[in-house]
Amino acid sequence: MRLSDKYSIERDKYQWVLTELSEGKDKDGNPKMKSKDSYHSTLEQVSGYVTDNIATSCLDHYIKEANGIKRDIAATLKALEESQ
Repeated sequence: MRLSDKYSIERDKYQWVLTELSEGKDKDGNPKMKSKDSYHSTLEQVSGYVTDNIATSCLDHYIKEANGIKRDIAATLKALEESQ
């Protein structure tokens, strides 16, 4: 069952198998899709894994954005100081 563009889930006899898709590169540097399976006893574990990955990804994005804004402000302040 497809959960999103990035995640799908299947149930086998013993566990839940979560497949995570990501874009990578082959040995020549060309784009290629990679998949990674993780195995979970319960749907609650699957949910926790997906939620943790999404939250971490969002935080990483916002930290990078904040650092970029911080650099822009520092550069602007430096330019203002130098112009006075």
